[in-house]
Amino acid sequence: KMKTGVFSKKIIQALSLFIGICIFSSCENELKISADTSGINFSYSINSGQGFLNILSAATGTEENESVFDAQEISQILKNAGFKSVNAKNSGPGNLFVTGKLSPESTDPFSRSGMIFLGQKQISIKVDKKNLLKFYDELPEELQAYLDMFMSPVFTGEEMTDAEYMELISEVYGQELADEFSDATIKIAVESPAGNKKYLIKLIDILNIKNELTF
Repeated sequence: KMKTGVFSKKIIQALSLFIGICIFSSCENELKISADTSGINFSYSINSGQGFLNILSAATGTEENESVFDAQEISQILKNAGFKSVNAKNSGPGNLFVTGKLSPESTDPFSRSGMIFLGQKQISIKVDKKNLLKFYDELPEELQAYLDMFMSPVFTGEEMTDAEYMELISEVYGQELADEFSDATIKIAVESPAGNKKYLIKLIDILNIKNELTF
């Protein structure tokens, strides 16, 4: 079950990296997954939507033109969660670029959730209700509390239509954020010796998942 929490400025900034940020971000976010002899690599570029940027700036007391992301703190939280070779860089007030590796010992939340499979020549990603909940359970409590802010049906266990979920977001966060939510997508690029594949998916299809998604 979801937990509640109180966030310091650094915690709010750092936790923005995870799935929650995708809800209130522009469609220019991209996740890349690739593999080499050392394991599975990832990179994630974030370009925040104005509505999300306004709320985060107000919550953290960030000055105009100052980044809402604490790259050093984000790197440390990801390392503490089990990710390896993490590097986070600011590229604007609401922009961030993060790179890293999944744990060779499979101790990071993504590996333990069972979402990612590495074969001899390709990477496969499967997302469903079961492994999203497993991912949630494997996160540190602080990260769980951040995701709880977005009341995602996949984590609350509530059955909602997309329209009902959108109405809930609007009631809690306002119409501007609800509008950004309705347009929010994420680009997913999977690179492997078997070939490169690219996908574009709406975030609501993950946070209110109805059917298994494969990449």
